[in-house]
Amino acid sequence: MNESITIHDVWQKKTDELIEEIVAFWTAHNAIPPHVDINQRAHQVVLVVRNLDGEIVGVTTAYSTKYPLLKSMLFVFRGMLDPGYRIPGLFIKMTTMTIQLLERHTKLLDERERPIGMIAEVENPNLKEARMTKSPSGMTLIGFSKKENPIYAYYFKGARF
Repeated sequence: MNESITIHDVWQKKTDELIEEIVAFWTAHNAIPPHVDINQRAHQVVLVVRNLDGEIVGVTTAYSTKYPLLKSMLFVFRGMLDPGYRIPGLFIKMTTMTIQLLERHTKLLDERERPIGMIAEVENPNLKEARMTKSPSGMTLIGFSKKENPIYAYYFKGARF
């Protein structure tokens, strides 16, 4: 992995300045659909990836929601890397770090409000073509979305429905 890349845990540690940086990153890449509140999404950022110059080149986000199919709370995961920084293994590391951080966080929550894991819909065409049942980050294929995108889940240790 490129040593000029650093990954920072910003879950529940975001300043107004960081929110502005995240919004500028997404805006520069036209990453957030117009109907989505970009500031609200910025508050969901878990990890920030920075280059040697300290610029944001990637983020992961998560929010907790009731997932009807599994009748449980899950974190919904999203991730984005600037195309110029798509270093082999970096996105897997970001995903794995996000899983680990959220898993530690859930241990502090009341069991009734505790997400049992993390879920992600794969939209990247290259990843969709891989047709994996198990991702390199440890997530397992559980089905397909209405858009025919693969949906993967990771269950935290000791998770119960």
